[in-house]
Amino acid sequence: MISLIEVTPTEYSKKTIVRYFGYKIGNFDAEHLQEIINEINVAQAPKIWQEGDMVFYQYPGKPMIIVKDGRMFTTEEIWKGREFSQREIRHQASILIRILRDANLANYKRTTIARKKFIPYDLR
Repeated sequence: MISLIEVTPTEYSKKTIVRYFGYKIGNFDAEHLQEIINEINVAQAPKIWQEGDMVFYQYPGKPMIIVKDGRMFTTEEIWKGREFSQREIRHQASILIRILRDANLANYKRTTIARKKFIPYDLR
């Protein structure tokens, strides 16, 4: 049994942080996600597979994101590990949620925080 940690998609850029919240992800399988990825321009093909009701997405050299029951997760091992920071994990989730939205498989609300303003500790 895989121990999962829920991930809040958060996009980081030089001037802002964009947090995605209240998101809803539609139903899809690994094959459908692979078709979506094949249609967009990516430098390297990500690994996409399915185990039960979980769809796994891992871009080469980036943290793994799992979609289950309309939510985004990663494994506890990745979250607490040293290979990827929690910031990198959140950012990777933000990329996947935007890909899903472009394919009409997700909706979300987003809020932008200017870097010059106070940034909550858990989003740094």
